[in-house]
Amino acid sequence: MKPPLRKYDAFPWTPASLKKDEARAIAAVARGEGSDIQQKKAISVIISRICAADDMEFRPDDKGGERATVFAGGKRFAGEQIRKWVFATGTMIEDCPD
Repeated sequence: MKPPLRKYDAFPWTPASLKKDEARAIAAVARGEGSDIQQKKAISVIISRICAADDMEFRPDDKGGERATVFAGGKRFAGEQIRKWVFATGTMIEDCPD
């Protein structure tokens, strides 16, 4: 299930606000100790909230303008790349060099 749409931050470089369980999930995964639920939650939070992959990158002039738009585009691209590999097919993976 997709998270509900959120109001975009005035500036895309503002750190994402996480709930305690989301922050704990990311920390547990980073330590290599995340449960199945924590792993799924961490990747979902990274893609949708931290990278804002589903957000529109455009920011009007009063919200940072072109620089904020470019910054948001970079975040979004990172999220799209992570999502690409999360859902990679066997062929995509097998075509990668060793």
